[in-house]
Amino acid sequence: MLAVKMEAVTSCVAKLALSEAQSENLVSSYMVVFRRPAENKLKAFKFEAMAIEPPRAKDANEASRRRVTRTLDQFSDPGKTCLKRTLLQLQARFPKVTKEAKTCILLDPRTKSSAKRIAAVGNVP
Repeated sequence: MLAVKMEAVTSCVAKLALSEAQSENLVSSYMVVFRRPAENKLKAFKFEAMAIEPPRAKDANEASRRRVTRTLDQFSDPGKTCLKRTLLQLQARFPKVTKEAKTCILLDPRTKSSAKRIAAVGNVP
């Protein structure tokens, strides 16, 4: 089912989706930190898809639903297209790693210890 595959692909990005990431006015090198895990999830071989079954409890929600592992081989062509497009959207909407962003990552006490790994994402002009 295509909907299940699409939900599996977009759920990993939805967990990281912050409204600030959509704003062009925001100059936040901290968003680079969120790009790496999202990109890694989309380039993964396995995805956690929501199991299509009746909810087990009356107060069940998206977070409490059971998930099953689906491999990339199990994706149909439209599912793989969804994956490619989601990755392209992530790369277009999340800030790229620039020299200025690398400097901010090095100076920020929250990201200083892992600056080398964080800055390894993307190409610097």
